[in-house]
Amino acid sequence: MSFSDVKLHDWRAALPFVAAIKKASPSMCCWHLVLSDVNTSDAPVAFCAEYARLAHETRSHEFFDHSDCAALAPIMKMASQTQRRRIAYWAIMSR
Repeated sequence: MSFSDVKLHDWRAALPFVAAIKKASPSMCCWHLVLSDVNTSDAPVAFCAEYARLAHETRSHEFFDHSDCAALAPIMKMASQTQRRRIAYWAIMSR
């Protein structure tokens, strides 16, 4: 799935990106603070979104390009607190 295929108004659009992030990095990579710790307020989301953007642009990890981390950013920024919590709980509970 590419970012251009995403419908930002639907929080479930985040789930394929979260699944890919979790598969590549069980600690949730750039989004650990939000997804693993369920810190869903605006400040942690903004921090993780910027970190993901920088990691993707600079290719900071030799085995993971952070494209899914970067693609998740606009969805998480536009999601409500309730939607962010749903995404985080899904990330924690999914296998």
